[in-house]
Amino acid sequence: MKKIIKINKILLSVLSAFLITGSITAATPEEVEANMDRIKLDERFIYAENFGDDMDTAYENALSELIASINELEPISSVNELRIKEKKEPLKVESEVLKPSIKELRYSTGSRNTVFLYLPLAWIRVTADGNGVEVVPSENDMTAQSSSNQSTSAPDSGRPEPVKPTSSAQLPPMNDILKTLCAQDNWVEIKGLLIEYKNQKKITTGTVKTASEVPEDAYSILLDNRGSILAILSPKASGNRINYKTNLPDDESNHKDCIAIIWYR
Repeated sequence: MKKIIKINKILLSVLSAFLITGSITAATPEEVEANMDRIKLDERFIYAENFGDDMDTAYENALSELIASINELEPISSVNELRIKEKKEPLKVESEVLKPSIKELRYSTGSRNTVFLYLPLAWIRVTADGNGVEVVPSENDMTAQSSSNQSTSAPDSGRPEPVKPTSSAQLPPMNDILKTLCAQDNWVEIKGLLIEYKNQKKITTGTVKTASEVPEDAYSILLDNRGSILAILSPKASGNRINYKTNLPDDESNHKDCIAIIWYR
C-alpha cells in the first residue's frame, strides 16, 4: 500500500508540474514513465515504445514501430490529409526524415531499457507528390503540452455559481467505459484503462489544468494531488451536470483541491 501511495504521489506531482510549466526534466524512471503515460493519453500525438537489453536496439525498434504507425494514419483534416482514402499502399516515410524532429523519452531499470518516441500529429504532412511524408516542426507544438494548458487557475468572472450537491438526480445512461472508470478510485487504476481504450480507438483523451480547457462534449475526471479521483463529471453540453461517482449534481467549482483534469470523449 505504501508503494502504491508513493508512486501515486510521484505521478501526480509530475503531471501537475508539467501542466503548470509546460515542460519538465524527469529525473527518475517513475517520472519518465508518468510523462509517457500523459503523452499516450493525448490525442494530438503519435508514439511508439520499445524495450530491450540494448538501448540502441530498443530505439531502432521503436523507430520502426513509429514509421509503421504513421503509415496507418487516416486523414485528419480536409487541408492536411495524411492518407488518401482511395490509396491502399503505405506512404513512404524514411527514418532520416523523421529523426531530426522526433522527441524521445528513455530510461533504464537494471538490464531493461525503455525508449519512447513521439511526434505531434500536426507536424506530419503528405509530400507534394502524395507518395511520401515530410515533417514540419512548429514552435507552437514544441512542448508536449499546448500553450493553452499553461493558463493560470484564476477564477473566470463569467463562471456560473457553483452547483451544490444537495439531492440525487436523473443520470444519463452509463456505457461500459464509464461504468469501468467509475469503479476506480485513483490515477494508478485508471491510467492503464484510458491508454487501452485510446489505443483501441474507443475514446480520445487529453490532460488539462482548468475546466475551461475541457471540450464541451467530454467527460471530466478530476484528480487531487494524491492521485485520488474526486469526481467524474458528465459533459458540459449535457446541461445539468452530474458526478457519476456520487450520482449527484456537481461541477468543477465544488472541488478546490483539483490539480488536474483528464478528459475523454
